[in-house]
Amino acid sequence: MTIMKKKNVRIAIIDSGFDEKNCKINYPIISRYNVERECVNEEIEDLCGHGTGIVKILDDILCVKVEYVIIKILNENCKCSIEQLNKSIEIAIKEKVDLINMSLGTGYSECIQELQSLCEYAFSKNIILITTCPNNTYSVCYPYKFGNSVKVVANARILNDDIYYKKGIFYAKGVNHIIPWKDGKYIYSSSNSFSTPFVTAKIAQKIFDEDFKAENIINEMIYQSKSLDDLSDVIIKQEDAIDKKFNHLIVNIIEGKLHKKIENKRLSLQGMTPQLSIEILDEIERRTLMDIKHSMFNYIDFEYVENLSNKILQIL
Repeated sequence: MTIMKKKNVRIAIIDSGFDEKNCKINYPIISRYNVERECVNEEIEDLCGHGTGIVKILDDILCVKVEYVIIKILNENCKCSIEQLNKSIEIAIKEKVDLINMSLGTGYSECIQELQSLCEYAFSKNIILITTCPNNTYSVCYPYKFGNSVKVVANARILNDDIYYKKGIFYAKGVNHIIPWKDGKYIYSSSNSFSTPFVTAKIAQKIFDEDFKAENIINEMIYQSKSLDDLSDVIIKQEDAIDKKFNHLIVNIIEGKLHKKIENKRLSLQGMTPQLSIEILDEIERRTLMDIKHSMFNYIDFEYVENLSNKILQIL
C-alpha cells in the first residue's frame, strides 16, 4: 500500500494575531480571521505582541512544511470572551487544521461546556490541541484541563528544544529566552505561553500521512520524550571557540556594546544585560549579513563569548 504523505501540515494559531509588517516567516498564512470583528481574511494586526511571539518561535524551529491559519481573538490587553474562544475552535475545525496552538485559556469553569464539546469534536476529527496554563501550574485553566488536550508547561532548567514528560504534562524550554515581539522588537520571557511552539513543532514533524491518528501521535510523543526526573540542574561550561576569527569578531562587537575590554569570565559579571544581548545579536546581523533567528537564543547563551559564537555558527 502506498502512503500518501502530506504536502503541508496545517496549523491554527489562536492568539492575538500576527505582525505581518515587521515579522517575516518562512511558511505561508493561508487564512486570517479576526474573531472580534467577525472578519475572514482581514487585518490580524497584533496589538499586544503575544501572538507574534508564538508564530515566530514556531516558524524558526519547524523542520517540515506547514501552512498557518491565524485566528485573532486576544485584544491589546491579551483578553477575549468565552464566546470568541468557542468561535475560534469552530473556525479551526472548519479550516480542517491538523494542529491548534492555543497558549491561552479560561478559568471560568461554569462557562466551559460548549468549549469542552468543541474540543472533543475537534479531537474526533483528528485535530490535536496544544495548550498551556498560567505560570502557576496549579491554576484551573481550560482547555488545559480537558482530557484530550496536549498540556505544555515551561521548565526553567530546559535550555534546548528537547521535550520532557511527566504525569500527563509535556515540559519544554523555560529558561529565559528571546521572544520576537510586535514592531520588530524582542523581549525575554520564560513563561508557559512560549513553551507550546516547541511541542507543536515536534508533533508537526510526526504528522506525515493523511491517515495519522491523533491519539497515536500523542502516545508516540509521550514514549519519545525524556523523563522530567532525568533533568539535571543547568550547568554552563565555557567552550573552546570552533572558529577563532569569528569569535574575535564577536568579542569586538560585545566590547563595543559594553564600552570596555572584556575579561575571561562570565559576561553577566561584566555588565551584560538582556537588552544588550538583543542589541548584540542585531549588530552581529548587521556586520555579517547573517539571518540570525533571535528566538533560538537564551540569556545563558551570552555567559561566554565562545559559547555564543559557537552557537551562531552551529544553527546557521
